[in-house]
Amino acid sequence: MTVHKPRRPSRRQFLQGAAGFTLALPLLESLVDRRANAGLPPYAANPRFVAMTTQHGGVWGANMWPDDTMLNGNLNLYAGHQGRHGALVPSTNGSVASLSPVLSADASLLTASLAAKMNLLRGLDVPHYLGHNTGGELGNFAAEGDFVDPDGLVQQHRPTVDQVMAYSPSFYPDMDNIRLRSMHIGTHSHHSWGYQNPDNPVEGQCVHQPLSQSAMALFNQIFVPDEVEDDPRPLVVDRAIEHYRRLRQGAFGDASRLSSADAQRLDDHMDRLYDLQTRLNAVASCGDVLPPASDTDGLQVGGYSNDVADMITYYQLYNDVIVAAFICGTSRIAVINSGETWSTQMPGLCCDWHQLVAHEAHNPDGAAQQIVVDAKRTFFQNVFVDLVRKLDVDETEGVTYLDNSLVWWTQESGATTHDPISMPVVTAGSAAGVLQTGNYVDYRNRNNTAKAHDYSPEHQALRPGLPYQRWLGNLLNSMNVPSSEFERPGEHGYGDNVISDPDAMPQQYMDDASLPLPIIHSV
Repeated sequence: MTVHKPRRPSRRQFLQGAAGFTLALPLLESLVDRRANAGLPPYAANPRFVAMTTQHGGVWGANMWPDDTMLNGNLNLYAGHQGRHGALVPSTNGSVASLSPVLSADASLLTASLAAKMNLLRGLDVPHYLGHNTGGELGNFAAEGDFVDPDGLVQQHRPTVDQVMAYSPSFYPDMDNIRLRSMHIGTHSHHSWGYQNPDNPVEGQCVHQPLSQSAMALFNQIFVPDEVEDDPRPLVVDRAIEHYRRLRQGAFGDASRLSSADAQRLDDHMDRLYDLQTRLNAVASCGDVLPPASDTDGLQVGGYSNDVADMITYYQLYNDVIVAAFICGTSRIAVINSGETWSTQMPGLCCDWHQLVAHEAHNPDGAAQQIVVDAKRTFFQNVFVDLVRKLDVDETEGVTYLDNSLVWWTQESGATTHDPISMPVVTAGSAAGVLQTGNYVDYRNRNNTAKAHDYSPEHQALRPGLPYQRWLGNLLNSMNVPSSEFERPGEHGYGDNVISDPDAMPQQYMDDASLPLPIIHSV
């Protein structure tokens, strides 16, 4: 089936999303995706992806998830294991719309139509200890410290799902328009991981990806102006690549004099230059797209800053850049890792938040828990909902950029800090029609009260569910990346298949981690 690209949207269409208001623009035949007239599916062939992470976690189930009354359907998963599901319908109290205490926002923002494009997935567990980590929620379970599996093997760093996509020929079958394979945003580093040389993962090292330091600089990286020189000069990178070819062919002496290590380093460097050449030759045009209203320089963000207004401005400016890149078609992946507390509550020095709030959120008196709830709700409304609303504007008739994307928010931990049980999965967008939306799905086995771990005195008897690795595999599949590209021998889904407590999660659950998740995965 031939897939035609839709026409480039105008500045007016972009403003509808990125500036937060609507300009009346009549439907014009010339702007309609030509597939609509051919009776072909009105979805993009190439979906986009955004992953958002906030630190810690520790939100009680009653505060993170909707009330059980929303779960009116049963889901038979295994013998003795019945999940539940229901439709997402926000309740309204005055000017506030809510799916849960955390998932609440102004009623003008969190509308019923937007909730219908979301999914909430509860009961997805990493079945071994993670603790504080840097990329575990994206599949790099060994990102901080060494984890030794039951056989005594140290878990190795592996690419996070965003970098699996970024270098997948199935996700990026055509690089002609792509300026950046992936955008990395936030204030908490060592989060997104990829091979130093993705073209040679066997020999290469897995390293963390650097963060953007400026929203304006990132915009300039994804922006392609309309003006094209009549006789552009040859790119310097072209000359460097040609010089490299001659060196490897022995034009300057016996090429075998290079040591194998030096040759590998040189090859890795040149592979990066090839990638740079591709980006410099991108032919997309974003001439009608506006840059961010201001830059992020000088905003008080990062670590334990308590300037929530600056945090909101910072991430909303970056949201505008993500929208611009998706509309321009110059990048289709963004990763946001927020290191902020999202709270004005500062009990004292920096580490007091860690010890007196995040690590006390389990305390039954509820004081620290309320601080965490308010903080997560601030992020949800001002970053997650802000981005999905900006993307929820027409790309083709009746199909929005959000529909052709998957925006996902999660946290470092589940309901207790250090504990990867029931990792939050909050999504918006159908990944170009692959995912069924508008669902709250609870995969937990309420008949199983086994503790997943005994490593922490703050651990509670959480009901185990399905492997988080299954969600990560489904996520990659929804982004057009087949399991054959990422599953390793003996593994299912994405991530190591270590189970620390078979009573909490039987091996069969992990063996089935390559299967679609019930309810949400339509294909």
